[in-house]
Amino acid sequence: MQLLRNIITNHQYGTYTEYIMEIVIGIVVLNYRREELTIRCVKSLALQQGVIMRIVIVDNASDDEEYSRLIDGLKKLNVNYYNVIRNTDNLGFARGMNLGIDYLRKHSCNYIFLANSDLVFENTDILFELIRESIPMTENPDSNIAIINPFIVNPNGEVQEGIHFSKTLTRLHMWKTQFPLIDRISQYFKTVHRRNTGNKEESSISCRNYKNQKYASKEAYIDNRYKVVGCGFVLTPAFFKHFSGLFAGTFLYNEEYTTILLLKSVGLQTMTVITNPILHIHAASTSIVEKNTDDFQKRIHIGKRAFLKLLLMTDAEVRRRYDIKYKNMRNRDE
Repeated sequence: MQLLRNIITNHQYGTYTEYIMEIVIGIVVLNYRREELTIRCVKSLALQQGVIMRIVIVDNASDDEEYSRLIDGLKKLNVNYYNVIRNTDNLGFARGMNLGIDYLRKHSCNYIFLANSDLVFENTDILFELIRESIPMTENPDSNIAIINPFIVNPNGEVQEGIHFSKTLTRLHMWKTQFPLIDRISQYFKTVHRRNTGNKEESSISCRNYKNQKYASKEAYIDNRYKVVGCGFVLTPAFFKHFSGLFAGTFLYNEEYTTILLLKSVGLQTMTVITNPILHIHAASTSIVEKNTDDFQKRIHIGKRAFLKLLLMTDAEVRRRYDIKYKNMRNRDE
């Protein structure tokens, strides 16, 4: 820990770099019938410099032809630090990611980037900057920073801020999003109030355009709310002190919500690091036709019920059921 104290207090660049080089960053890329996007994502990751990576691609039951194209394309990249896990069934987002998380945790990865297959790391120093700017806050043994949100932009330059909720009345705000009419009525009265009082709502970063704004490079800060950029975020050592992975009950939607509920139950926070942007090209991994199938809709419905059940729990109930640290303490007491 003396080395870390020197890093934090003196910011010795050489020592800082050496310390980062001892951290193995795990990356899970979830693939489902979009092998060309997954290959492009892994290719951009392979160009990252200044970090040690271990990549696992989780294939969610693509057909044989698609899987063969995936493997052939990955072999052509000449990258020797990746593994592929092939599922015989489509496990959905959370359970698919958890397979990759389990694999990487067994290979000593304490920082794990969960990436959609349609992300492109256009600059070679993104992961280095992401870790360098965050470790003064995440490597402290008392850190409660569980998630690092990277800087991600759409093809048109708009910045993605993801899903975010206030730290007060979090569940109430989540419930409002489940009933659009209530949410619209609430937004209407907020607009009327601002108009009558002359207060202007601060514009969200998600409405700003990266190409037309100046962002401070290499900036890191703790979010003043719960925030998860669902297409790509990093789980930290603080997260793994309490949880082995994502909430596994959902199938395709609400993973940001359930992750925030887990964090809230044990008092964890999120942070954002502004680096060179990661491009999110928004190529849907599941076709509209497949989403309309009975089996797919059934899985989504079951996942929605699991999320709502979690939303109905108190923080104490969530902690008792899912917090590893809490369970271990209870077992020792018994």
